[in-house]
Amino acid sequence: MGVTGGSPLKRGLTKTAYYIVCILIAIAMFLPFYWSVLTSLKPDDEIFAMPIKWFPDHLTFEHYRKAFTTVPFALYFWNSLVLAAAGVLANLFFGSLSGYAFAKLKFRLNKPIFRVLLAAMMIPGIVTMIPTVYVMRHIPFAGGNDFFGSGGNGLMNSFWGIILPGASGTFAVFFMRQFFLTLPSDMMEMARIEGCREFMIFWRIYLPLTKPALATLS
Repeated sequence: MGVTGGSPLKRGLTKTAYYIVCILIAIAMFLPFYWSVLTSLKPDDEIFAMPIKWFPDHLTFEHYRKAFTTVPFALYFWNSLVLAAAGVLANLFFGSLSGYAFAKLKFRLNKPIFRVLLAAMMIPGIVTMIPTVYVMRHIPFAGGNDFFGSGGNGLMNSFWGIILPGASGTFAVFFMRQFFLTLPSDMMEMARIEGCREFMIFWRIYLPLTKPALATLS
């Protein structure tokens, strides 16, 4: 006789217990989000009411009105949108460009430099925060700085001071390099024979083939 999966009753109880655990986990994950949204819609006197009111007597949008009128919340949202979009686009371009160079171009210290890049992924961002601020502040000819990077604020208090440090993330370079390695090199050799420049080979031949990787990375 073959080995069976147990009696129907046992399988039913196991399946029921599984769904109960999944439901409890889903409720635990959803509850903080529900409470945050609910609190934002409660009147002031119901927020700290005891016992807790899970269903308010009436809803109000007064808190949202105050958020957009007391402070320039719309400007904050726009700044975040601009920084997020610029960061994604910069990583897509520079990550692809660097990944193509590491995967398809043969140059001295290719692999050692790539290993150093991978090792940099293990360095926490907080460690590089102070050096990054120093570099952004002392960039020459930016924000009133002279040739030696002094006299002004550099790229501080600007979008560029936030976008440039993360314009080419290590993960983006690694991810795109691995994808470029899966593409054949014959097209590159043929394009070189036809006289196509290296950047145009990347831009017109290989980059369009990386749309799935670009979508995943973005």
